[in-house]
Amino acid sequence: MANPAHLPVSVDEYLAMDEASEVRLEFIDGVVVAMAGASYHHNVIVSNLVANLHNLLKGEPCRALSSDMKTKLATGRDYVYPDVVVVCGEPELEKRRGESLANPRVVFEVLSPSTSRLDRGRKAQLYRAMPSLQAYATVEQDAPNIELMARNDADEWVVTGYDSREAVLPLACLGIELPLQEIYDGVEFGVEETA
Repeated sequence: MANPAHLPVSVDEYLAMDEASEVRLEFIDGVVVAMAGASYHHNVIVSNLVANLHNLLKGEPCRALSSDMKTKLATGRDYVYPDVVVVCGEPELEKRRGESLANPRVVFEVLSPSTSRLDRGRKAQLYRAMPSLQAYATVEQDAPNIELMARNDADEWVVTGYDSREAVLPLACLGIELPLQEIYDGVEFGVEETA
């Protein structure tokens, strides 16, 4: 199959391509984007987020899901695979060539050099347009640094940065706090990963 990255296609064509693909494909503004493989640190951070969210949300009507959960954005024509998504209550699933979640409450994207600009730019705009979304966090993988965008009671987005292992990430919309020490457990900064 030819590299599907950056080909303009319809939603139906994208869904068929994604269903048949061995790699995850996102669909943003009519363009298919092939997702690159993730680094070791990226995977450790995602695993830490899912495990900690699972433990903190035990007994609550919320679930943390990993990057295999495709999410349909509010536009109805954009689809992404967040690194971690939290859904509360009954999941709204579009069952059109697979399942796509339509009502995330919290989304985490772990940044990499190839995704940082998109995750902080266009994807952030698309996520914030979702009525169900209450918080969006971008997580650096090479330094303890998280930017949290949280919707307040006036329906405005407030951006706050957390930049030390001693910091605690407040997720008021879930009634929990996540220590950055737990998110970055097992990640050594300044250590080069080998190929």
